[in-house]
Amino acid sequence: MTGGLHQAKHPVSAVLAGPYGHPFQPFVVTVPVGAWAASPVFDIASRFVSGPGFLARGSSRLIAIGVPGASAAAMVNGG
Repeated sequence: MTGGLHQAKHPVSAVLAGPYGHPFQPFVVTVPVGAWAASPVFDIASRFVSGPGFLARGSSRLIAIGVPGASAAAMVNGG
């Protein structure tokens, strides 16, 4: 019985798994999700301020951050 539990502790791939065999993908996926969720908030907020340029730039930068973040999340997806 303990042999099966001990076997489960070994990661399939050292690159895709963090400490104790836990995958990195759930942590990495928060970057694009957070960036893309904040981007429309910035767009909506830009409608209500007198100088919306900084919010529009921020929204564009959040989208730009999300793209490589999504690529990184796809690469570490353990399948």
